[in-house]
Amino acid sequence: MTHVHHHQIKRKKKKSKKIKNEKYIYLLDKLVLIIGLVVPFLTFLQAYKIWSTQSADGISLVTYSGYIVTNIIWLLYGLAHQEKPLIIMYVLLAICNASIVVGAFLY
Repeated sequence: MTHVHHHQIKRKKKKSKKIKNEKYIYLLDKLVLIIGLVVPFLTFLQAYKIWSTQSADGISLVTYSGYIVTNIIWLLYGLAHQEKPLIIMYVLLAICNASIVVGAFLY
């Protein structure tokens, strides 16, 4: 009987961990969704500064062009895995980074 009881205890522990893990995953999903909007907004601020002041002093075209390339790769990854937060974030980032590159060329 002790042996059976031992396995029941193990099952209860696994179930308890699963519930805690689900809460953790849920919170992490929500956090990633928020970050998916915050990070592009922060990049937008740089683009806004360039366009509003008509000055791109100190902006590296190589860096922001590289960001666009990596944004596209991450976007393709998000699309392939149907990860909505990644798709949202990298579409917005690609747009913001492209506006920075265009602004840097113009100004």
